[in-house]
Amino acid sequence: MARPLAALLVVLLAAGCGGAGASQAAATPTPADQSGMPSRESMNPAIGAVFAHGDQLAGAWWDAAGWPLHVAYADDDPAVRADVERWLPPGAIVEWDRVSHTYAELDEIQNTITSWWNDNPDQATDMGLGSTGVDVVANVVTVGVTNHVGTFEGPLVARYGDAIRFVIEEPSRPLICDFPESDETPDYCHR
Repeated sequence: MARPLAALLVVLLAAGCGGAGASQAAATPTPADQSGMPSRESMNPAIGAVFAHGDQLAGAWWDAAGWPLHVAYADDDPAVRADVERWLPPGAIVEWDRVSHTYAELDEIQNTITSWWNDNPDQATDMGLGSTGVDVVANVVTVGVTNHVGTFEGPLVARYGDAIRFVIEEPSRPLICDFPESDETPDYCHR
């Protein structure tokens, strides 16, 4: 098993797919040039491989204009890179971006915060906690707050450092259904 993998790595390195930031093509096509590119759906197996290696990789995304597919890595393991690349369709362009945190680390942070929130909903609401999410592009757990009281920001930053980012969110508002009930009244207005 080690020999075929080593041979694959040699082929990938010889083809220019090796080092950090390397891609499978010399230049990223402009949006007008992307008609010959593989479909995003054909990339699903490679993206699945990225998340299967969440303990070393941190996610995948496309630029707003399309290609390349970015794959974030915290641990540049040639075997993991080869596993992702073997799922790429012909012509796919990948940029490997070094980041600080793996997806598994960020997911664990988000799960810890969410578990606390679920166990303490009134306290979380009073503190202004509005949402959490893993942002693979920024390589952080985003914590949305509805007021910036600073009650929990300090302890979270002290514990997780640059893996946390706070954003101010609009507080949710009660739904107002100010028209009389009728058959045309949306279900969410009925109490």
